[in-house]
Amino acid sequence: MATRSAQPPLTARVTAGVAAILASAAASVDAADWRFTPAINSGAGYTDNPRLSPDRSQSYETYSAELALPMSFDDERTAVSLSPRFVFASYPEDRLLDRDDVYVTLGAQRRYETAVWAASADYVRDTTLTSELGLTGFQETNRPHESLSATLSPTLLLSDRTQVGAQLYRAENTYSDKFLTGLFDYSYSLGALNARYVLIEKLSVTLQGSFGRLDAPDAHMRSDNINASAALEWQFSENWSSRFSFGPERTQSNGISSQGYIYSASLSHDGLRSGIDAVVSRDVTPTGRGVLVTRDQATLSTRYSFTEKLSGTLSGTYVRSKDAIESLAVGNQDVDYASLDVSLHWQMNENWSVVLSLGGRNQKAGELDTAQGSTASIGVAWRGDSYSWAR
Repeated sequence: MATRSAQPPLTARVTAGVAAILASAAASVDAADWRFTPAINSGAGYTDNPRLSPDRSQSYETYSAELALPMSFDDERTAVSLSPRFVFASYPEDRLLDRDDVYVTLGAQRRYETAVWAASADYVRDTTLTSELGLTGFQETNRPHESLSATLSPTLLLSDRTQVGAQLYRAENTYSDKFLTGLFDYSYSLGALNARYVLIEKLSVTLQGSFGRLDAPDAHMRSDNINASAALEWQFSENWSSRFSFGPERTQSNGISSQGYIYSASLSHDGLRSGIDAVVSRDVTPTGRGVLVTRDQATLSTRYSFTEKLSGTLSGTYVRSKDAIESLAVGNQDVDYASLDVSLHWQMNENWSVVLSLGGRNQKAGELDTAQGSTASIGVAWRGDSYSWAR
């Protein structure tokens, strides 16, 4: 039976390191210029089967609003950013679906002649309709979810071609009103080391190893994952780039272990009127079920500018997740999730735009029947001018 210590060593190191970097960065920019760019999105739409329930298909009107208040500072040595975002959704016909999500990210970076120290802290308050999407199949229960995480990432430049780095990460996840949902509060810690070498100007290789630990005390579960990978990055033209990585991984939980591999392959194009990003990957990630899952994922996103003011995007995602150790008696559940979204964006003037969106989703969780859902919305977006001020 796994237990959680009051202050895990990794948590102390991450917290202390993040606090030190944020404090140092804050002191450096005390009298400096900040940049502030507010944005507001609002819309009305139609949603079919928002809970992705296989045995019912209810449709609702929905109204949404989003407020973003990003702030940033950057000079030759120090960069600081604060990005709060608030998302509201109202379902007049079913108030149990209403959402008031909060996302806040605080980041800082300190540059030295041969080193870069970076740190970030993230707070999320959302619901299982988004936090468990494509991983657990628990979207049918719209319960509150909160997450608080911290990351510390130092990088040392050994030469013009070689750099080494590390990452320490800690996250705490809690679910309110989780009784009889199959959800468990959990914490996740990660430590990683990496080394990068530039072979030629546009070709580099990276070696990385990491160790992650998932603790879910209420589920009496502690799971460890260790992996190593080699990655090749190639910028083969001005507009095209690619990355490929592959390596073995091992997962152990409550005395049971399994072995496999992780990988990632991506292709990116960034042109004057069009862009494309394609990624196929496999990783091991924690979920609200209190277990690590192996996640196979494929994503494709494209954009195209028809005219100076009219552009469109198309994005598709497929995710298949299954328990990293399938023999554990914790309610094994495979989840297949797919989504397809298309949108048109019309820029009316420098600050205002109109967005029309259509989307579809498909999910099969465990032995349940396939669930399908769709969305359609029209919205107005405002992006304010950038403002600067000095203390």
